[in-house]
Amino acid sequence: ALAAMHGWHEAAGPVAVDRLRPILAQMRRSFGDHLEAELGQALAQPPHQRIAALERLAEAFPFFVLPRDAAATQLVQDGRPKDAAALFAPALTRYPFCHHTLTKAAELALLADDAGQAAALLARAAAAMPGSRRIAALMRDTASPRDAGRARQRILARWMARRARPTPAARQTRL
Repeated sequence: ALAAMHGWHEAAGPVAVDRLRPILAQMRRSFGDHLEAELGQALAQPPHQRIAALERLAEAFPFFVLPRDAAATQLVQDGRPKDAAALFAPALTRYPFCHHTLTKAAELALLADDAGQAAALLARAAAAMPGSRRIAALMRDTASPRDAGRARQRILARWMARRARPTPAARQTRL
């Protein structure tokens, strides 16, 4: 009733509203705790079901990027970087000016052998976070095909070492 009263049902869709009901019913937990629990359940799925579970969670809560990040990590580690880049791409619609999202998407594009897209995303990341040494280094490292190959190997090694459920980091935000 609360969702219908505020028009949330139409905006969020029936799946999101259905998923909000248990949250509203148990107000003793925070929404963040609920999302963390949902992420844990998705990651606990058998490997052949995990990506689909993470994608469903990301679709139900589009502002929650961690499921897309976890699924992209799993796909890269499974040798499917093009699928990882495609699955992570909707995060750019939700957070088009977040340098973290842009940088991850650029790395995934580079791993998917799309150097042009990686360069465009890095340029956007640099505009979103001027002065970032990490973004500047990535731009420098991917400027020439020879250097891009070495950068791609370093990025791949980092993604292969990543945990599917990253530890949340304190982040600075600018408006």
